[in-house]
Amino acid sequence: MSTNIKMPPESSHHSTAPTNNGFEPLLDSVQAAELLQIHPNTLKRMARKGEIAAIQIGKLWRYRASELDLWLRSKKAATGIGKIGPNKSVDSFSR
Repeated sequence: MSTNIKMPPESSHHSTAPTNNGFEPLLDSVQAAELLQIHPNTLKRMARKGEIAAIQIGKLWRYRASELDLWLRSKKAATGIGKIGPNKSVDSFSR
C-alpha cells in the first residue's frame, strides 16, 4: 500500500504558512535542506537517525518548516549564540 499525498509545486518561493484548512504544507528534502543550508543527503541521514523531525512517506522524507525552526532554536540554545563547533565560536576565527 502506497501513501499518495499531493505536494506543492517544487519551488523555494512557496509559502509554508498553514492553509485556510489549518494544514501546514510539507517540504521535500531539497526545500528543507535549502532552508538549513545543508546538503539534502545530510538532512535525510539525520531524519533516518531521528536527529531531526521528519515524516517518511514511502521512500520519501517530508518536513515541516515550523519543526525545522524549533530544531534550529533548540540547537542554538544548547550550543550558544555564534557557536560553530563544540570548542569554537565565530569570534575565534581570524581573517
